[in-house]
Amino acid sequence: QGRVLIDIMVYRPKQNHFILRSDAARCDDLFKRLRRYRLRRPIELSLEPNFQLYLLMQNHDSSSDMNGDMLDGITTIMSCIDPRSNALGVHVIVHDSQMPTTNGDITAWHKSRIAAGIPEGSIDLIPERALMLEAGLDQLGAVDFEKGCYVGQEVTARMHYRGLVKRRLVPLVVAGEPPVIDSAIVWNE
Repeated sequence: QGRVLIDIMVYRPKQNHFILRSDAARCDDLFKRLRRYRLRRPIELSLEPNFQLYLLMQNHDSSSDMNGDMLDGITTIMSCIDPRSNALGVHVIVHDSQMPTTNGDITAWHKSRIAAGIPEGSIDLIPERALMLEAGLDQLGAVDFEKGCYVGQEVTARMHYRGLVKRRLVPLVVAGEPPVIDSAIVWNE
């Protein structure tokens, strides 16, 4: 139907190996859907609960590079700059048993993500309700208008080529107190 079912990030640490990161609450649903659609292909699927994602942000308080001192001596499964925006830092995937017990605050990452207008899973996208183009996923490389035949292609292509996107997820700067959640926001009456 052209709606976002599950927000995922695809990582490719090796030629024939992919890691899909999703919201923990939707992980089992994603796994069931992928198993259903592998269609007699020799594809191995497994849940990896021991993988941990760490987000390394640019240190804005000094001129130093990434604050990745905690990764010294730790073997990473893979690391990459967030492909959606350089402002979101580096993604590092490791086995959780290797990581130190101290974790940082994710608030700075969410501030950067929101300022760039980048949705994150079920925080910003209502599963099975949000449309890909309304969420701006076409701006992030998550929609391919050259590829044919995918579920929801007709709705997505029609919205794109006819310019029928009625709503968009966009960042706003609010002077003063922000409005109450779920309140109507009116501009020019």
